[in-house]
Formats: sequence, C-alpha cells, structure tokens
Amino acid sequence: MDSARDEALLSLLTRPPFSQLTGGILIYCATRDQTERLASFIRTALQEVVDQVGRRRLNWTTAAYHAGQSAIERARVQKRFMAGRVRVLVATSAFGMGLNKPDLQAVIHYSLTKSFENYVQEIGRVGRCQQKSYCHAFLPPALITDPREANELRRYVFANHIDLIMLKRLLQMLFGGLKCSCRTAGQCSGHLHAIDAVTIGEALDIKTESLATLLAYMELDPAGPLISMLQPGYASATVDCYGGPAELAYASQRCLAIAAGLGLERERKDEHVIFASRQLTINLVELCNRWGWRPNTVRQELRGLEWDSNRDTRAGSSAGTQCAPYRTGIHISLSNWSWWFWVHGPELPLSSERLDRCLQYLHNRLHAVETAGLDSLDRLTQALASVAETEVSKVYPSVPPKEKELDGYVNRRKERSDSAHALVKAHFVKATKELNGIMQDAVEFHWPPPVSDNQTAAVQSTIREFLRTHGPSQGKRVTGRTLANLLHGIPTPQFPSSTWSRVGRFWRAHLDVDWPRIKQIATRELLQYMYNF
Repeated sequence: MDSARDEALLSLLTRPPFSQLTGGILIYCATRDQTERLASFIRTALQEVVDQVGRRRLNWTTAAYHAGQSAIERARVQKRFMAGRVRVLVATSAFGMGLNKPDLQAVIHYSLTKSFENYVQEIGRVGRCQQKSYCHAFLPPALITDPREANELRRYVFANHIDLIMLKRLLQMLFGGLKCSCRTAGQCSGHLHAIDAVTIGEALDIKTESLATLLAYMELDPAGPLISMLQPGYASATVDCYGGPAELAYASQRCLAIAAGLGLERERKDEHVIFASRQLTINLVELCNRWGWRPNTVRQELRGLEWDSNRDTRAGSSAGTQCAPYRTGIHISLSNWSWWFWVHGPELPLSSERLDRCLQYLHNRLHAVETAGLDSLDRLTQALASVAETEVSKVYPSVPPKEKELDGYVNRRKERSDSAHALVKAHFVKATKELNGIMQDAVEFHWPPPVSDNQTAAVQSTIREFLRTHGPSQGKRVTGRTLANLLHGIPTPQFPSSTWSRVGRFWRAHLDVDWPRIKQIATRELLQYMYNF
C-alpha cells in the first residue's frame, strides 16, 4: 500500500530479486492512458540503468500494449516481448489471454484487477518452466479513506449493467415482429431468426459483447431455452443476371432457392414486373423458414450459380465432352451480416407470459452476476490487504541484510505467500468459513461508502447542467444508466470515450459517489426534466 506507487514500482524493479531476473516482467494497468504513462515513466527513469546478471548485461527496455493500438503495433510489441528484446511490458488486460512465454518470471499488478478469477488467470502466466517467479500487487493507498479508489475498481463491474427497461426493449426488438410462416399450420416446432447485432447494440447503447452474453443466457435458461444460437452469416442475397430475365429464368431451373425466391416475390409484386427483371433480392430468413432449409446450404447453392461445369456442345468442342468450369453471367452478392438463432416453438408469435418469464429470468441472472462480481472484488481486496505491507522495503530490502535478517525477510515473505495461496484456494472451493477465518485480521472494506448531502447536491447540479447543455440534442438516448456511466467514465456505443473524455466537467466527474446511487439520482432528475419540458 505504498503512497507513491510510481516510485515504489521503480524501487521494486531495481532491487533483488526483480533486478536479477533474466526473463520477462509483465505489469498490468487498468487503463490505456495509465499504460502509456507508466511505460514512458519506466523507460525514462531507467534508461541509463544496466543490470549485470551473470555474464549478461540487461537494459530496462520497456513497451506498452493495449487495445487502443493498431493490430500491427500490438503484433510488433508482442513479438519483441516474446523474443526477449523487451524486458518489461506494461499492458492492460487485453494482453495475456493465450500467452505462452516460457521465461516470464514476474507479474506485477500496478492496478488491482476486477475479480479474483481475473487475478488468478493473470498471475498464472509465470513459472511455466519451473523457474523461480514472483507476483506482486500494489493496493491503492487510499482504498479505505477515499471512495474514488473503491469506485474506480467497481466501475468495471457496472460497465455491463443492463436495467429492466432495456431488457424489455431488447425482447421487443428480437421477437416483436416474429410470426409463424410454416406452410402447414399447427405443426410449427420453431423458426429461424436473424438480427443485426450492431444496430441493436446502438439502439440499446450496449456493446455487442454484452448482447452476445444476453443471448447466451437465454439459451442456457434452465426452465427451457427460448432460443438456440446458430452460426452467424449473411441474411440477404442479391442475384444479378447480366443476361437479363432469360438468364434469371434459367437460374430458377438450376436452383430451388431462386425459384422459391421468385415465388415469394410474386406474392408481393405484380407478376409481369418480376418476369421483366434481371435482379432478385432474397430474404434468406423468410426463405429458410418457409421451406425448412438450412441457411448455409442455401448460400452454398447460390454461390454455385456463378460457375457452370455442365457438359456443353459449344463451338469447337466435341459432343459429350466435359468442359472446364467457366463463369456464368450470374453474380451473387451476400449482405446484411447477422446473428442467426432458432426460436423454439410451438407458440409463435411468442405469448406475453413467455416473454415476461424470460424477462424476469434475464433480470435475475444479470443481478446475480453483478452481485457475484462485486463480491469477488471485495474478497480479492480483503485477501490482498490481509497479507500486504505498507512499503516495498519491508518485503524486499534495498541493502543486502545480514544473514539472520535475511532469513527473517524470507520467512515473512513465505508466510504471506502461503497465506495468499490459502486464500485463493478457499475462494475457489467456496470455503466461506475458512476464508473469513484467514482474513480475520484484514482491514474491513465497506462499500458502498456513505454519501453526504453535499455530494448528492453536487451530482444533481452536474446532471442538470448536462441536461441543459446536451438534453435537447441527445433526446431519448439519455437514461439514468447512461448518465451514471458518463459520470464514472464508462464508455458506451452512444457515448464513446474518444468523444466524451474531453468533456472534463462530466466525464469521471463523480467517482466519489457509487454508481447505483448516481443512477438513482440521475433517473429522478431525468424524470423531473422531462416533466418540466
């Protein structure tokens, strides 16, 4: 819990055992800006420091890695780190998944990770070749006294929050216009459906990853899944025949999908208009539902129309000879990339009771996940605090101590390491009593922190200023959730950090107040604003 983490990190790196490590050192940070700043700080402060490790002279080469970099830059940095040309890599959680660097010897958490599970996953990168390795974590020094530190850690849990109204809108967008199109009534077992994930994500102001999670929850409903996810693919196909209507008619003889598509068009348009056209747009969802076909099979057959390998008796070829495949005058253009899923029948359209049950299930599931995330973060914080020291020098002395003193340092370090191992084991086996017993001397963390009247008034003032300035332009996109995200610096598709991080009077303006409390205040102020408007 060093009060100056930058200086404490430099002190940690430049003293044994970290200064004597020949393998790589990975430092995790919370944000991209923090990653760039810390990498530049280490690079500048240690640019003239060279460590003699055996016969090797090691410089403190440092690089940053985060999702804000281009794919080429990330690949270049990762390649240099894996090859040993970068000694210290400062990265966000975007780095490490699938990493297999045999000589990685240290993982340092400059910022605390968002859960116990993430922490174990990130420190599991070291010691893969049975070499001695080290893990070190810095706890925010003001974690107990400053609510901003506690709320900074928990903002990642609330980044995926979706309230009840948004869930109801989602179900309406997914199933609102869904009807049975089976040729035989009363024998419906379900229907295919496809959605544009980007469009729905922007409409609800949620990330596509969050939308995918919701669909997965719906598929895993223990009371009976409403949907089953399928392979994503294109939902529309445009058939363009350069040979005109005659070639389109020929294509309908070769491919049942074309013939069925023309049949669907005849139900909507005049027959003479259809037969005079050389272009046909097919709704693959409607087509597959009407005839019970598989989407991948239909796309494959349509693609096959672009080439012809039939026997031909063209000029210059002998009768009955097999010609090489050649391009036809038919061009197939697939569009509207979508997520496909199967909606289980037999009730189509879905009854209100079935949708209400799904709505309640999703709401309870998300609430349970959010509660589990907060609980995991609390346990991680308490576990690390129970074995933490106030200074780096109390763990790794700067001056080589005498032999008896060195044994004392080693023994204390081993005791704390064993305690940390026991806490991790107790967490994953759900041994609550054992976990509480080990952490009986830990510092108590109380979240959410109390909110004073002055803090409430400050939040109300900021929200009113936002509504006066941006309310007319943002319209229905503003909700209590979006305002809470904005004041805690949580980006969303409608309020990206690249735009709103420049507006300092709103972005991350009230980390001193917990997210649920801000959402409650913002919802009340928004209702008052709409009533007055």
